[in-house]
Amino acid sequence: MKLIEKIFSIKNKDYRKIITILGLRFKFKNKLKMLEHKLSSLEKEKNDIQKRLKIQEDRNLSHSKTVGVLNREKNLANMRFNYLIDKLGQEDLKDIVLQQKFFYTDNEYDLDFKNPKTFNEKIHWLRKHYLLDNSLTDMISDKLQFKTYITEKLGAEYVVPLIGKWEDPRDIDWDALPDKFVLKSNWGGDGTQVWIVKDKSKLDISATLKKLREWISSWGNPYYYAFTPIFKNIKPCIIAEEYVEGLGSKFYDYKIFCFNGKPELIYVASNWVVEHKMSYYDTSWNKLDLIYSNYESFDMPKPDNLDKMLEIAAKLSMEFPFVRVDFFDLKDKVVLAEMTFTPGGGFGRYDPVEWDYKLGEMLDISELMEKKDA
Repeated sequence: MKLIEKIFSIKNKDYRKIITILGLRFKFKNKLKMLEHKLSSLEKEKNDIQKRLKIQEDRNLSHSKTVGVLNREKNLANMRFNYLIDKLGQEDLKDIVLQQKFFYTDNEYDLDFKNPKTFNEKIHWLRKHYLLDNSLTDMISDKLQFKTYITEKLGAEYVVPLIGKWEDPRDIDWDALPDKFVLKSNWGGDGTQVWIVKDKSKLDISATLKKLREWISSWGNPYYYAFTPIFKNIKPCIIAEEYVEGLGSKFYDYKIFCFNGKPELIYVASNWVVEHKMSYYDTSWNKLDLIYSNYESFDMPKPDNLDKMLEIAAKLSMEFPFVRVDFFDLKDKVVLAEMTFTPGGGFGRYDPVEWDYKLGEMLDISELMEKKDA
């Protein structure tokens, strides 16, 4: 038997298959096993982060900064996990992960595609039957093309001016940039993949390049957060914008939920990346009893430019069943931040849960569903 093994044998070790023929050893990597191991490791990482979030809630220490950091860690773990699933090429596995794992874990009820009632369920229906391969929503979701879209719709004064764009961050001419500027990826959102530079002389170019290349890496695409189709086809690049006074260390952005061209409610976020506070208001600026994903609520006076923002949001949202239109209020004017078709990817936790159903009632997709079944 030992002689036979020396002449020919096949052994599995870790992620390799070792074949011995006449004393010669050939090693082959088992890529599927390697992916399965990585998926298992990422699953453990996600579970650990989820436990830390739960401990935070149990101790009643859900301060905005701590919860924000943990949520960002969870999102990064999700993206790495989903990237590997996508590379396995199994579409059915994606649906299982979305419906059975992420959705139920985040919302504590099963996702119903056939008879969607909640806001989250309808967002998922739109993802699958309206946003998939939709060239207009794909274009608007690209931060670079979004500037062109808003300029054509409203005028150049409604976007933050562009300094430059680079598909490879190593091509950036740092000497040509002003002392203050903002770097972003063209597929980031909600304050992610943003680097505010207030003093170029203090910038660590090497560390910055490393971060920028990470942003536009294959798995850095927000598509891998929850397989959101509007991001999948974006060609990544880095953009530099002018630094706008008023959007520094302390700022607010206003996010208006619009249903078939009608603004219905607004949430205001306080310095999204740092403080992670948010509160919901109706269009008359009455505060609503709605908490999103454990973020700390706060009181905010009615903005001077509210009517202007509502007017613009109504105009921009007319051709969509749902879109969230985001603004920065600069006192003397407003500028558009982004337009979002899948807030929270369709996994947002609305507390009390009745709000998930209220928002679902506002989102009428009956005609779209009839067209699909026709």
